[in-house]
Amino acid sequence: MNITDKDILDTAKLAQLSLTEEEVTTYRSHVGGVLDYFKALDAVDVSHVDEMGHITGRENVLRADEESATSAEDREKLLGEFPSGESGYIKVKNVL
Repeated sequence: MNITDKDILDTAKLAQLSLTEEEVTTYRSHVGGVLDYFKALDAVDVSHVDEMGHITGRENVLRADEESATSAEDREKLLGEFPSGESGYIKVKNVL
């Protein structure tokens, strides 16, 4: 793959690296070699392979968000246990 010095310098800038001319030349050949290696994967026939998000086949099992089954009286009693509350919510000190 054709990698230019500008590509290497732009990437180094993003990584906040200072490179010498010798390092730019070295990295250009190394990165080019890695990309050529990945380019070889284009020759692999994957038309018969199903798409997947991950290899385990498992899915997240999440319950739906539901309102608590506590009564209004229980809620008021619970809120009364805290030093301050507002509009049905517990008010706490800032943590940041």
